[in-house]
Amino acid sequence: MFGFKKTREFKKGTIDKQVSYMMAVPKDINDIKNTKNILERLKRATLFDYKGAEIKENLIIRISYLGENYSMEVAVDEVDIFKEFEVKHQLTEENYNAIMEAKAGLTIGMLFGELSINSYHLQLKILYTIVPDMVGLVDFCTETILSSRWTKIAAESRIPPSSDYVYCIQVISNDDDGSVWLHTHGLNRCGSIEFEILQSTKDTYKNHYYILQTIAKRAVSDGGFVDEEESFFIGNMNNGDSLVATWIDWSFAASLYKNKNILGGAKNRIKSHKRNTGAVYLYLSEVDYNNKKYTHVSVIDNEISENLLMILTTEETLRMSRIAKERIKYFKDAINNKEIEIHGLMKMGLLVDDEYQNEKKDNREHIWFEVLEINESKIRAIITQEPYYIKNLEVKSEMELELEDLTDWILYTPNEEITPDSVYLLEG
Repeated sequence: MFGFKKTREFKKGTIDKQVSYMMAVPKDINDIKNTKNILERLKRATLFDYKGAEIKENLIIRISYLGENYSMEVAVDEVDIFKEFEVKHQLTEENYNAIMEAKAGLTIGMLFGELSINSYHLQLKILYTIVPDMVGLVDFCTETILSSRWTKIAAESRIPPSSDYVYCIQVISNDDDGSVWLHTHGLNRCGSIEFEILQSTKDTYKNHYYILQTIAKRAVSDGGFVDEEESFFIGNMNNGDSLVATWIDWSFAASLYKNKNILGGAKNRIKSHKRNTGAVYLYLSEVDYNNKKYTHVSVIDNEISENLLMILTTEETLRMSRIAKERIKYFKDAINNKEIEIHGLMKMGLLVDDEYQNEKKDNREHIWFEVLEINESKIRAIITQEPYYIKNLEVKSEMELELEDLTDWILYTPNEEITPDSVYLLEG
């Protein structure tokens, strides 16, 4: 537990947005060498409005999308992938080898606009438009490699992908003492600092991962964050208590430990992770907040070990519902395919009882059902969880439900789990 007087300059949680760099790796390098061909594809674009281009040191293109104007740089660069890069999707062996052996790809560098998720979606659309025949996508801001099949489906959709694609959480461990360092990548391009947790452990880092995930989703949605030592609400713990956190600059956080060689200390930040990043701690009470006394997140491990109730933004809940409905055909085709053993769950947003309704809430409880039958507008399903706010529903009871209340779904096939985001796995 730490408590300190204000003897230093505090950092801002909202920063100037950093450039987002993403690269499409083509099947044929000649596909991106001709500027004339690139411009012709942009002129024929249907996923955004192309407004023109000029050539300076590199090609500069102007795009209009969802009421915002963008100017961005397009360049052919060498493919530079490090061992830390994560392959986020299932890739064919052929495509994986092609990415690893590629000499060059087409990179777009752009500043995000007002809504980070829309800007990210636009960047996907532009890369797909210019390089439709790609083997994969490299997001340098999150150090991830994405599937070409996923990119195609995401780019052609009217609905943005999950905000989880805009950032990533890297987990670094120390085998000697069992410590774990978690930190985000990708939030700086949204106008927020990055976040991290120091001195986690191999037994508890998954709980701490969910904490960072909740914070990162909010940072993407808000396009910034609260300032250092200010408080913010994360969610509710198993016992129902609120989880209130804060952040402090990484260098100050590292100085609080007697061991100056901890994982995530200065020795691990020679090349990166030195600016615009803060370590997450907790305020356990209002008194702690007033005294600026912060506590390591491990103090509540027992209270979040079963399930931290993360609070999704209204925008994210709506997005999940829209994309689940947009891609419902994949679910229907799989469930109605009698040749393969598949079962599926659907999450439905059902109106809560009158006593729990509130003008400030959406007044719906989101509940998972196992689907028995599905047609164009309805499902017959069995409830799989006990509702909190709807008294007349019981676990294992059978119901008929309207698909208009759908908020999410999962398919369980013999080989894998499919969600609306991973339907690319069902493509050829």
